[in-house]
Amino acid sequence: MTVEPLAPPADSTPVTVEGVTLALPRGWHSDRQEHDHATVVRLFEDDDPNPVVFMSVGAQPKANATAVGIALDGASRAWTGVARDLVRGPVSWTSAPDAAAIQFHFTDPNGVRGECDGLIVATHSPEGDTVAVVSAIAPAGALGSSAAYDVLRTLTFD
Repeated sequence: MTVEPLAPPADSTPVTVEGVTLALPRGWHSDRQEHDHATVVRLFEDDDPNPVVFMSVGAQPKANATAVGIALDGASRAWTGVARDLVRGPVSWTSAPDAAAIQFHFTDPNGVRGECDGLIVATHSPEGDTVAVVSAIAPAGALGSSAAYDVLRTLTFD
């Protein structure tokens, strides 16, 4: 899989956690949850009460490809019982060292969105001190052209 970086739109707002930034599109909102080992930011389209982008960032000394794999293992476990047809593999993304991803399908357990596609990408900072996991969801068949995927593509390490 290849992810092409996307410059943040001029009317977006940066959302930054521990040096990792995503572009929050105009009209969207976000919330932040602090956990013991990571900060989670959820991004919501317009007035939608359900997030379509999630970013989890945690400081991790000596972050490398192994740390990325462990982060994806955790993401897989979080979707156990919901996700189906999981495909895991490396990602070519110039601004995301050792990136790897999980692609999957699911039926919205809340009954709001119906059939959906999901993508979870894990990577680490170029300095090897932070691990970031970003996920995007969209209606089935529309992930690659979705606003959520475009937000994922704005990921940068500052």
